[in-house]
Amino acid sequence: MSDTPTRPDQSPAPPTRGRGALWFALVLLAAAGGGAGYVHFELQRARGAAVDAEAWRLEAEALNARLSALDRQLAQYDGGRRSLDERTAELASNQRVIRQELLGMGERAATIEDAVARLSDQRLRGETALKLNEIEGLLVLADQRLLLARDRAGARTALQLALSALDAVEDPLYAGLALPLRAELAQLDALPADPLPGLRKVLADALSVVPDLPRAALQESRVDASAGVGRLQQALSGLVTVRRTDAAAAVLSGSAREAALEALQLDLRVALLAAEARDADALAAALTRVQSAFVRLFDPADARVRALSEALATLQPADLAAPLPTLGASLAELRALRGGRQRLPDAPVPAVPAAEGEPVESVELELPLEPEVEGEPGSRT
Repeated sequence: MSDTPTRPDQSPAPPTRGRGALWFALVLLAAAGGGAGYVHFELQRARGAAVDAEAWRLEAEALNARLSALDRQLAQYDGGRRSLDERTAELASNQRVIRQELLGMGERAATIEDAVARLSDQRLRGETALKLNEIEGLLVLADQRLLLARDRAGARTALQLALSALDAVEDPLYAGLALPLRAELAQLDALPADPLPGLRKVLADALSVVPDLPRAALQESRVDASAGVGRLQQALSGLVTVRRTDAAAAVLSGSAREAALEALQLDLRVALLAAEARDADALAAALTRVQSAFVRLFDPADARVRALSEALATLQPADLAAPLPTLGASLAELRALRGGRQRLPDAPVPAVPAAEGEPVESVELELPLEPEVEGEPGSRT
């Protein structure tokens, strides 16, 4: 070990100067790199801004081109609008002309309607009038037959003929006349059976068989043979006639029987005439006399006499005067329709408006013209 001590200040010094230069170089490099990066970033931003500016310029040019196209299209639309305005004005003028023509056609149609009405009236005065006269005559006949003669079958036949004649009438005005006609036919069909044919048959049969019916037995006066008959009694018997007190039950003989038979036949004829005349009271009185004569003249034990007497007893004179329906509704309606047709006024002719701008009064003439100009642009004059 050496005796010379080592001092600390005598150790080798560190290279501090070389390190500072190194750090300075590094700082310079970092600053240069940062500046280069900043310059590169700015250049990139400038290039991007230039690209964006070019894109905006191109888009502006495209927008300008579209605006030019829109201007040209608007100019075309403006030309189309002007042509549509001209067409609308032309259509309005044509509409006024057509309106005037339609009004003239309306006048001509009214004139034609008047001519057709005159022809219809002439036809009505011809064939149709004859048919209506026939129907009216049949209705009057039906009413009179039912009212005067109570002939339901004749009235029904007349109504059926009137209904058949009505079917041949072509005028629709008289089509509703069939309803009251059918109603009157239904009223006649609803009536009970007419008793007159039965009464007529029974009375006619009785009148034909009365002369052949068996007579009642004669009541002879028997005289006791043992009793002497003097000349005075014989003389008195020729002057004095003995009669029964009950004339209805008395049995006739001799000339009285023949007279009663003639009276019976006369009463049967009276009853038949009363039945034809539908006189219930006269028929009842005649039948009463006939029944009384039957009791006195004919044999009640005979079957034909009993049958004829029972048939006469079943006759009901009151059924002849049964109430009947009242006809005349169809006749009154027919006369009302004919009177109304004769009083129909002439149809008025539509007037033509003086100015072209006045509205048309007839809706039917104006409606077909509206769809031609509806929805089109432009103003109407």
